[in-house]
Amino acid sequence: TSCCVDTTLGIRGKLVVLGGYAFENRKLYYKLATLKAFGMMKMVEEDGNEFLVLHKLYWIAIPRRDLFVIGSVHGKKVQPCDERLCNGVVSSFTQVLGGVVGDTGSNRWLRGASSNRVALAPATIK
Repeated sequence: TSCCVDTTLGIRGKLVVLGGYAFENRKLYYKLATLKAFGMMKMVEEDGNEFLVLHKLYWIAIPRRDLFVIGSVHGKKVQPCDERLCNGVVSSFTQVLGGVVGDTGSNRWLRGASSNRVALAPATIK
């Protein structure tokens, strides 16, 4: 079962850390240490809006402007938003993120996901 953070991450993060979740009052949250371990940071724009930020890795190029906004933060809940370059003040989160189990909001569709070259199933042996 997933929460709003998992939905915002989409296919980026399918790492499951059993000790990284906290379950409180029928809600599932990522612990602060887990957010830091995954490299998830918070960006606050001048108008006070908060967003979830990740490093985008380019395996061949030298990293430049590699922080991207992928979700908007409202209290402890995260909602996917259009991916864009980070242009605000970035810091670590000071609260857990998550919410009601199964209340994931809208799923993120990543450009290029359909052309992924990783096989979904093992090849048959002849």
